Amino acid sequence: MIVPVRNEPLLRTFLDSIRVQLPLAEIIVVDTSQTSLLQNRSMGNFRYIHQPGLKTRAKALNAGAKEASKPYFLFLHADCMLSNASLSEIQNVMEEGIKVSAFLKEYFPSSWLLKQQSAYLNRKVLQQGRYLNGTNGLLISRECFFDFKGFPEVSFMEDVRMFDHIRRNLSIHIIQAPLLVSSRKYVSSSALFHMIRNFFIYHLYRLKVPPSLLRHLYP
Repeated sequence: MIVPVRNEPLLRTFLDSIRVQLPLAEIIVVDTSQTSLLQNRSMGNFRYIHQPGLKTRAKALNAGAKEASKPYFLFLHADCMLSNASLSEIQNVMEEGIKVSAFLKEYFPSSWLLKQQSAYLNRKVLQQGRYLNGTNGLLISRECFFDFKGFPEVSFMEDVRMFDHIRRNLSIHIIQAPLLVSSRKYVSSSALFHMIRNFFIYHLYRLKVPPSLLRHLYP
């Protein structure tokens, strides 16, 4: 599991949960914060890499992959949690040799508006493969990841670009058991405003607006 972070307040909570759910998993945290978030750099299968010189999340993701040793990589944001139902599905995917998978998602804590958004996004993912991004997670075989030369090292939207690149070449298996995505960003600002802004940014990206410009629209 590879987790990129920068000034991430939920990191310790995330790690405590993952260690209970997947005690034998290899976990690599790549922290690009100026100040180190953790004191312990390694413990068993856990590795903490503090590299403030990495300026983009794409570079952090790729750096983590280079350190990983397992045949499958699970890229996950620290504000996402694995549901119990997803654990067995992850195991099934790896046993069946499926090369690339992503998850449906739900927000927690939720609200009527967030439930409508997740239902819409999940429907689009299932029907058209649209709107896949980092909060859908990415479970990919090591071989496949390096065949694709890792995440494109752009300043923003590297997750969407990666899914686009994969989808042009391979089918992406959708894991029905959802990731649980923190709704904190929707609480800190107007949920509706946040949804509209994300939709606007996504479609500007589809209109070929450079990620370096779109980055300024996202907090």
